[in-house]
Parts: sequence; structure tokens; C-alpha cells
Amino acid sequence: MLVLLIGISAQADAQALIWRNDWTVQSPPNFQYFFSSPHLAYQQQAPFVFSDDGELLMRAPTLVRQDDQVVRFTSSGTVRWRANIGSLGSSEEPTYSSMLASTDGSAFVAQYLLNLVKIGADGTMKWAATTDAYLLASLTDQAVAVLGCNSLSALDAQTGQLLWKQVFSSQPGTCVASGLLSDAAGNSYVTLSTFAQSNSPIAGFQLLKFGITGHVLWRQNADATSPMRPFGVSGSRVYVTSANFSSTDPVRAFAVGDGALTWTAPATHGLCVAGIPAEAIVSGAAGLQRLADADGQPRWSQPSASGAYASARGNRILIGASAIEQRAHDEIHAAPHVAAGVSGALGQRFV
Repeated sequence: MLVLLIGISAQADAQALIWRNDWTVQSPPNFQYFFSSPHLAYQQQAPFVFSDDGELLMRAPTLVRQDDQVVRFTSSGTVRWRANIGSLGSSEEPTYSSMLASTDGSAFVAQYLLNLVKIGADGTMKWAATTDAYLLASLTDQAVAVLGCNSLSALDAQTGQLLWKQVFSSQPGTCVASGLLSDAAGNSYVTLSTFAQSNSPIAGFQLLKFGITGHVLWRQNADATSPMRPFGVSGSRVYVTSANFSSTDPVRAFAVGDGALTWTAPATHGLCVAGIPAEAIVSGAAGLQRLADADGQPRWSQPSASGAYASARGNRILIGASAIEQRAHDEIHAAPHVAAGVSGALGQRFV
């Protein structure tokens, strides 16, 4: 009994950390992630994201899916940091791929559906905020925009404190938010699905532009049969596409200044913006195309497998293509991925 009392007293005085295990269950991370029904159609479903300075943020679940390892690589491929975060459903969570990599070396990662954590440039946890974080976007270096089921919020990037919040009206049990994008000035572009009545199919969408302080700058309504999402913004246009790859809804271009519809591009799926100046890159029956900012006409076409995901930097595009069928209720069947790159200026293959 005397020895036990001495041990407790010594630990209480020193407050020293004896040991720490960051894993709930000892199990190595892996690259096997799963698509399940909770995933919403508009969400990115690959746990990789690039920062604006070319660094890679990767999230990998453990085999038991109670822990996730988040790793940040520098542009040269070396590990900048790694951090472990607890998880409930891991790769089956709808927010599994909601990540944002900042240029200062830090990262924001959604956790559990209702939690957002910031990992600092040194790999340590800085703060956690309770919010449904389906999609994330940077609002300059000072704040992060968080799109929830029926809300848009801005959190202070340094403290996690709520700066402002907009709540969207919806039918009970319905998520109306379907897309989020930001521009270099800190403005946010959000798409909301609209319904004729409760439990009815999608009848259209709204595209809203929010200023950096959360006020609505303009609102535009348009027809649609599927959830829509903004996929790129240039100096004068914001581009919107269907979140479903099999949808027949056209790509649309809206004026950044007042939200006016400027052109549509039928039978295409929007991927990203690329080139100098930046313009929309789309895929469809004609292959990969770059659309002119002024009128939406193809500048070039490149035969290509149907691209599901794309990332662009300046005049280069990385296209991820797979045999994906997106059906009702987000039933997703994915074949092995292949990647190909093309020049954003001339459409010349470089990989």
C-alpha cells in the first residue's frame, strides 16, 4: 500500500506523460477506401487533396476503420508531417474526403460528420469545432468556409471560432446544399437544390455568391434534374456542372459580377478550370475539351476516356478516369483508375 501511495503522489506532482498510443486499435493505415450510401453525389470521393503550393494531403484508414492517418507530403515527395485522428466509420463517413490543405503547411480535416479539426504545420492538433463539414473552401488565409447539410459557415483559421453562419431553408430531413467553391478574393459560391414540393425530385438549383463577411451578393435560379455544383471560377465566370456523371444537365457559365447566365454547354461534365487565362475543362462524348470563356465554344478537343476527377495547376491538367456509373442513391461501382494529363493551352497529352 505504501508503494502505491508513493507512486500516485509522484505522478500527481510531476504531471509527466508516461506513454501515449495514438491508435484506438493497432492497425496500419491502408489505401482501401469504400464508397457507401451515405456519400452524397457532389462530394469528392478520393481522400487526396493538393494545396495551392503543390503539396499533397492524404488520408488513409486503418483496417478496423476506427482511426485515420493524415499525412502531408511536400512538393518534393518527402513527409512534412503525419497525424492520427479517431474515427467512427472512417472511409464510410460522408465527410471522409472533406479536407483542405493550406499553404502555411496546416490542414483542415472533417471528422465524424459533426466535427472539423485543424492540424498545424507541425502535425499537432490545434483545435476542433463542432459543425457538419460536408465541403470545405479557403477564404483567404484567415478563414475557412464550411458547407453543411443546410448551412454555410466561416470559421477563423487560427482559432476555430465561428465568424458567421447562413442557414438555408429546407424540408425536414432534406439536405439542399450541393456545392461550394471560393475565389481568391474570399468570396464563396454555393449551389442549393430546389424542390417543387416535399419528397419530390429535384426541380432546379440556386447559385449564390457570398461576400467574405457572409452577406449575399447575388442569387441566380436555374432548372436542373440533379444536384449541381460549382467546379471552377475564372476572372469573369463561375462554372457549374451536375454532381452526377450520368446526368444530362449541361455545364453552365455565370457572370461573377452579377450572376447572369452567359452560356451553356450541353452533353458535357465539368472537371476544373485550367489554362492562362483560366477556362473550363469538360469531358463528354467529344472527349476532353477546353471551353472559351466568352461563349463556351471548344478551343480544342482531345480524345480521352471519360474523366471523373481532375486537378489543374496553371497550364497543366491531371485527369483521373475510371469506369464509374453513378446511379440513384449513389450506387457507385469503380474500376481501377488510370491517369492522363493534357496541356491546358493546346490539349496536348504530356503523361
